[in-house]
Amino acid sequence: MSHRALALLFLLAGCGGDGAPADGLVADMASLGDLALPIGTSPLGMNDVSILVPLPSSPSTPVLLLASDLMADGQPLVSRPMWDRIILDGSGMAEVFADYRALHVVAARFDLCSRHAPGACPVDADGQLRLVLQPIDPGAGADDVSLHALYTIPSAELAALVGELRGLAGLAAGARTAPLQPSPSLIAAPSGPYADRLRTLLRGKATSDRLRRFTFLAQPGTLSSIHWEMRGLDWDGTQFVELPIPTLAATREGATLVASTSFDLLPLVDAPAGLALATSASRFAAANDTDRRAALAALAAIESPLASTADTVQCASCHVATISMYQRMTESSLALADVSGRYASSYDLSIAAGNNTTSARTLRMFGWLGRDAFIGQRVANDTAQALVEMEARYPAP
Repeated sequence: MSHRALALLFLLAGCGGDGAPADGLVADMASLGDLALPIGTSPLGMNDVSILVPLPSSPSTPVLLLASDLMADGQPLVSRPMWDRIILDGSGMAEVFADYRALHVVAARFDLCSRHAPGACPVDADGQLRLVLQPIDPGAGADDVSLHALYTIPSAELAALVGELRGLAGLAAGARTAPLQPSPSLIAAPSGPYADRLRTLLRGKATSDRLRRFTFLAQPGTLSSIHWEMRGLDWDGTQFVELPIPTLAATREGATLVASTSFDLLPLVDAPAGLALATSASRFAAANDTDRRAALAALAAIESPLASTADTVQCASCHVATISMYQRMTESSLALADVSGRYASSYDLSIAAGNNTTSARTLRMFGWLGRDAFIGQRVANDTAQALVEMEARYPAP
């Protein structure tokens, strides 16, 4: 075995959870061959930490994984009982009628912690893997339905994880300085060493014992309005319970598109203050300049990992922030430079590869609607912050 193959074996050892490779990983590694690039030394870019998977050529042939595919623990990525539970509305009826067998992994994101609080991850915190799944229809692309499955990665595995991400970056296509976009590596080679190695990594990390949160965002097909429902399940240490939505005395939230560029959030708490104004085109138009700037600053705070997290703001606020920011900019004389508190980074925060600034027809933040990619500003900002911390804590050898 070459020194590169030995290095790969070492980096993947943490995937089994007990210090040894999980079942199936050694066979997967053997298929990778003798890699021609160094392991664990490549710089990381935006598309190495957050990976938007291109749509498959066929619903039956995933680029990476199906919900029903078995992970390293022998369990499916998403169990059928969990799927059946998450799609039920408050009355016990199925809110969407997507086929469980059509659920594909469409995105993956790695981070050094779960970001319960704003700011940098605590040094001793466990990391996180987030997988986004959507149903893929033949010929039509992705439905406006998504699940987010969040897995914990023990802190002891994080150094090896970052090393493995560097190894993947060494196989990747595209510039490391590029902004977020559908994965150049998976577009260039939907099968091959990069895809195989990434799939192996995901199978080792996304095991059922590490699942901590399971969330749902969908546009129910039974409604005539353009409306989305949001809710989730959270692991309390013994079982999955309904996820309380931050700032709301509720476990479910809805968002309805109104007059093309506005959103009605129900229930709505105006937190951070200015959210209600920023999401209403008519109210924003009638507001004075001071209130407009404050409303846009509220959106900037929602989009910044240094000011808020998914555990401190309501679900819908993150999902409507990107389109609301750009629509209010378009409708007023203000520019992004006028908005205080915007997250800044040396990494390219552009989201031009997605349709989030031009279309309000979906609240996707990192996924697909039909055959169109959507990338939210919060996702780009979170990715850049994760990169800053990874490079500082685990610099390349």
